[in-house]
Amino acid sequence: MSGAMDLFDPEAERAVIAAIVFEDVALIRVRDILNPQDFNSEKCRIIYESCLRLQGKNISRDPLTVSDELRQANELETVGGSVFLGELAKEFISLANLTHHAEIVKRLSRQRMTVKEIHKLYLEAQQCEDPEGLVGTFYTKMVQRLGVDRGEFVDMTVAINSFMDLLDQRKNGEVLNGWPTGLQSLDKRIGGWKNGHLGIIAGRPSQGKTSLALCGAMASAKAGAKVSIFSLEMGTTELVQRFITQSNEHLTMKALNDATLSQLGWIELVNVSESLSHLPIKICDSTNLTLEKIASMANLLKLRGGLDLLVLDYLQLLSLDERGISRQEAVSGASRKLKILAKDLDISVLVLSQLNRKCEDREDKRPHLADLRESGAIEQDADVVVMLYRDEFYNPESAYKGQAEVLVRKQRNGPTGEFMVDWIESNAAFKDHIGIPV
Repeated sequence: MSGAMDLFDPEAERAVIAAIVFEDVALIRVRDILNPQDFNSEKCRIIYESCLRLQGKNISRDPLTVSDELRQANELETVGGSVFLGELAKEFISLANLTHHAEIVKRLSRQRMTVKEIHKLYLEAQQCEDPEGLVGTFYTKMVQRLGVDRGEFVDMTVAINSFMDLLDQRKNGEVLNGWPTGLQSLDKRIGGWKNGHLGIIAGRPSQGKTSLALCGAMASAKAGAKVSIFSLEMGTTELVQRFITQSNEHLTMKALNDATLSQLGWIELVNVSESLSHLPIKICDSTNLTLEKIASMANLLKLRGGLDLLVLDYLQLLSLDERGISRQEAVSGASRKLKILAKDLDISVLVLSQLNRKCEDREDKRPHLADLRESGAIEQDADVVVMLYRDEFYNPESAYKGQAEVLVRKQRNGPTGEFMVDWIESNAAFKDHIGIPV
C-alpha cells in the first residue's frame, strides 16, 4: 500500500497549515474544503484539529494560541514543539493561493482513499460469493465519499426566500409540487411525487398497484423527469405492453396478447411505440436485486445522466439480508434506507408494497395503514401512502364496476382522503373519474 502513501504533497499541506496558523481568516476559507483526515502528515492533521477546536471556542488563531492549545492536549511535542511552528513561518507567504493549495490536499486525499478502497475490494473479491453485491456496495461507498457533501447548512434567509419563490410559482400554476402521478385528482390531493420523498402505493394483488405506478412514471417522463423502474415482478416486455395499453384505449391487453390488431390498430401501435421510445425511462428487471445494488445503480444514474423518479415494484420481493434478524426487521431496514436514498439523491422514490391478507377477512375490505405487510416502519418512513381498492374484485354484483377507490392513508404535509377513479380493465389503466371535479 505504499502507492497510496505516496499520494500527498507535503509542501501543499504545510502551506495550508502555515496560513491558518498565521492568518486568522485562513481557516474560514478552507474549513468547507478540508477535513482533518485529508492531511497525510500527522503533524499537519493534529495542528488543523487544534485550530478547529480554537475556532469552536471563539479564540483567534496565532502561533501562541495554537501552541497553548496543543500543549493542553499534550500534542505539542508530537508535532515537533515550537520549533516546528517556527518553521511554518517560513512556509507562509500570502493567502493568494490558499484555496488552490487546499484543493491539492483534498484531491490527493481522495486519491489515497480510492487506492485503499480498491485494494480492499481486491482482497474481499477473492473470497466473495456475491461479486455483484460487493461491487454495488463499493460503488455506493465511493459515490458517498467522493460526491458532493450533502451535510451543508442552509441559511434561514435563503430557505425562506426559496420557499416564497416556490409558492409564487405554485400560485401562478407554473409548477406542480412534485412529479405528476398521471391522475389530476391525485395530483390535486398530494401535489405529485416529490423529490426527497418516499411514496408508497399499496394494495392486495390485482388492485392496480403497478398500473398506477406506471401511470405516474409515464406522466413524469413526459414532464421531463428521468425515470428508472426496478421491476422484481414483471419483465420488461410486460411493462412495455402496459405502457402501450395505457397510452391508447384501442390497444387493449387482449389485442396485444393475441396480436389481433386491425390495420388502423397496427398504425396506432407504431405511433404509440415511436412516442414512448423517446421518453427518458430506464427499466431493470433483474432478479435477486438487493437494496445495495439498487442504491449503487441509482447513484450511478444520478451521477451520469440524472435521476428524478425511482420506481420499485415491489418492496417484499427485494433480496434482503435476514441474518440474525426477522423478516419484519429486514423490511423495516429497507424502507428506512429507501427514504434515506430519496433524501440523499434528492429524488422521488416510489415503492409498491403488498398488504396483509387480514384485510380480506373483514367485511369492509378497504385497506388501512395497519395492513401494510411485514412492516409498520413503512408507515413511519413514508411521506405519502396511497392504497387501492376495487370493490368489483370482491363483489361481482358491485355497483362500482369499472371504478376504483384511491385511498390517501398518509400524507406527511397534507390531508388524507378518498376519491374514485375509473378503472379500464381491458387496458389495465386508471383514468380520472368522469363527472367528478378534480
